[in-house]
Amino acid sequence: MNPHSEIERHRERHRQLIAQLRCSPIIELEGVVGASKPGGSRSGGEDGWTLLFTLEAWRCERAGSLKPTRLTVRMPELEESHLDKLRLRLPVTSAVRLKVHLAFDSIYGSPQALLIEILDPPELDHELSTVIRELTTPKQYSDPVLGCLVLDRSVDWYEGKALWNGEEIKVQLDVSGRDCPQDAAAHAHRLWQGQAGWHERALKAAVAELLSVKNG
Repeated sequence: MNPHSEIERHRERHRQLIAQLRCSPIIELEGVVGASKPGGSRSGGEDGWTLLFTLEAWRCERAGSLKPTRLTVRMPELEESHLDKLRLRLPVTSAVRLKVHLAFDSIYGSPQALLIEILDPPELDHELSTVIRELTTPKQYSDPVLGCLVLDRSVDWYEGKALWNGEEIKVQLDVSGRDCPQDAAAHAHRLWQGQAGWHERALKAAVAELLSVKNG
């Protein structure tokens, strides 16, 4: 696929999403900002920066229990100085109140929101406090091959150290929002089972590279 066509397709879908959100109902909601810092993006052809962040759990204000699903929130067409000010008002793992356009069934296939305004923070109740506590408590996974891995919620992967051909290396298992890392660990197990073969391939590749430089 032509990379330029793919980029344009992505931009068009984003424009369609923004148009959908602007026609969606305006509500006030409460939620907890995820462990990843709110970011800003800008691509060619766009006017200004787009603020992007995630609520790990959320609810329409005073409307029942927190929804334990992620809500992606964005705000386009920002000056960089405005973007920076908004990011400072959205600390990770904090409770926030927002006025947004909300689409439960967006063209992206997941709940999406368009930020209108950051409101005064909500009073912490049991539900909000529980989510914050869960996000700030280290989560570990013990694996018979890889050892003890700790979840880095800011990037959604488990990280630790394990032995590879007698040397200690860093291990990262991408879980991409899934609660359980077993699937990623299973792929790593298959690599570990064939580590002698991978080591031999790496040596051959290194020798070939050295020879090509020498004979250059």
